Amino acid sequence: MKVSLEYSMYVDLVCVWESRRLPDSTALVYQHYMLLLLSTGNQDTTTPNSTAEWLSSVLPTSTNVVKAFCNLSAYALIHGDPLTEHMKSVAASDSPEAAEMVAEFGRALGLEMRTVHSLSYAKTLEARQHSLLKAWQWPTLLMVTTWLVLHIYSFIRYDLYGGTPWQHVTMWILNKSVGWVSLWGMVYTYLPGVLVCYMQLIRRQPELRLPKWMKIWMDGRKQLGLLSLAASKWT
Repeated sequence: MKVSLEYSMYVDLVCVWESRRLPDSTALVYQHYMLLLLSTGNQDTTTPNSTAEWLSSVLPTSTNVVKAFCNLSAYALIHGDPLTEHMKSVAASDSPEAAEMVAEFGRALGLEMRTVHSLSYAKTLEARQHSLLKAWQWPTLLMVTTWLVLHIYSFIRYDLYGGTPWQHVTMWILNKSVGWVSLWGMVYTYLPGVLVCYMQLIRRQPELRLPKWMKIWMDGRKQLGLLSLAASKWT
């Protein structure tokens, strides 16, 4: 369900907990209930307030708005295993009681919950948008850039200077460049582990704090290895 709000704000899902039986004649003006806002929030960066803050300003003062679970996908909640996967979320609200109630609900689902007693933190939560396949972005960009450089080199070497017939240029040069990319991908995969081992030997410390760029490189080894395997299957 998607309900249109003011200045391009959208609520993807709103769960209502009622503390008393409400009359059927009232539309949205209830008393003593809590709104749990699960949407990713306002995509318009020109507006100063978040979706949760705007809802809190237009609803009655007795209504407690809680921003929570917007950093978790439905797939992670349905298929995730709390025993093996460490899932966290935040419950933000101006009401400590409402935030704690939502936090207890999250803990019952196996999540690690943290409460923030200020609804202004919802702006921070809504700004944290998940990008598509974030772990694959820079390894794919690196492999594509490497392939492009090697493809241009192969064209210059085998066509301009090697005298390869033009009708064989496409497959011949493509096989060469893709094969070299698979080799360079394996270098990208195994090189950071070797560098970390040398850093441990030089500093004589089995555990050391890695630089940020090295940590990102280490975390991307799986993607680099799989892309190298895919490139090797081409040849």
